Amino acid sequence: AWSDTHYSSATYFDPVDDDVAGNTMVVFQGEVLSLIELLNENQRLNFATPFMFNVDWQSKWFDDRLSVTVGGRYRGDFDRVEQTSAFQTIDGVRYRVYDIVHYDDSIDMNANASVVLVRGDYDVTLDVRVSNLLDRIPNKNATYSSQPWQLGRNAWVGIRMRY
Repeated sequence: AWSDTHYSSATYFDPVDDDVAGNTMVVFQGEVLSLIELLNENQRLNFATPFMFNVDWQSKWFDDRLSVTVGGRYRGDFDRVEQTSAFQTIDGVRYRVYDIVHYDDSIDMNANASVVLVRGDYDVTLDVRVSNLLDRIPNKNATYSSQPWQLGRNAWVGIRMRY
């Protein structure tokens, strides 16, 4: 998938209807403006999706007792307006700083496997799922004091019984 956004009017999108955002002033590229103005501009910037390519491979083995699925996604680089952890003081007033953040291209992979352990009057199946197989941090810039963690690789293991 690939898309590109072009627009002919800065007022094409409806303004964000938020009193808090309208009264909150921030700094973006050295200019003080209301958060609502920035959110409306960001709405246009985020409309397009960078180049994205998804691939899934599924196979069954050993008389369908083992099922393996591997999925991958490539996403091209892109820029997005985001809140940073910085503050700037202008004319004695302290403002939160927003800036354009660049995201490099990335590859994400997931893998799932199901193994039928018992087959008969009842089936017992072991399921294993691994998300973020390559342990990539998708958003290195999104760590703030209120949320200082990132989701890395995670695994889930479960047993199903069907009778």
